[in-house]
Amino acid sequence: MARTVTTMTRAAGTATFTKNVLANDTIIVGNQTYKWVATPGAANDLDLGSDLETSLDNLTLAVNGTGTPGATTYYTGTLQPGDITASNTTLISTFTADTPGTHGNNYILTEDTDSGAAYSISAAFTGGAGDLQTFLDGILSVNQVNSELHAELAILTLTVD
Repeated sequence: MARTVTTMTRAAGTATFTKNVLANDTIIVGNQTYKWVATPGAANDLDLGSDLETSLDNLTLAVNGTGTPGATTYYTGTLQPGDITASNTTLISTFTADTPGTHGNNYILTEDTDSGAAYSISAAFTGGAGDLQTFLDGILSVNQVNSELHAELAILTLTVD
């Protein structure tokens, strides 16, 4: 009897822009609200870039927790939304749940205010699929694993919601 392992995919959401954001425009990613401002000073402030690509780069740096927080560029005191990674091209920011499965479909992605910039934002992350427990059970049933790994996976499967 052939056994299959359930595959798991990550949920994602996108924000498409047609021009640069304006001062005080905000975006909510997961559980964090980010605001573009001319001079970042408060938590979750993003530097308003001179062009859209720079503004989106600053959002990506903040969500990913990379770059230089507190510098005259990028962002200040920013909290990451956790379990989400951002990437961007010139006009589109993509946000992807780090952990595969359906839980990422519950993440929020929306604009809070729009002072004139044109946004097209998915209201939530979508596309996350698979159940961790089923996935781990499939690995245990398909693969010959040594006793140490089997014990670790068994403990992990007991702690999964």
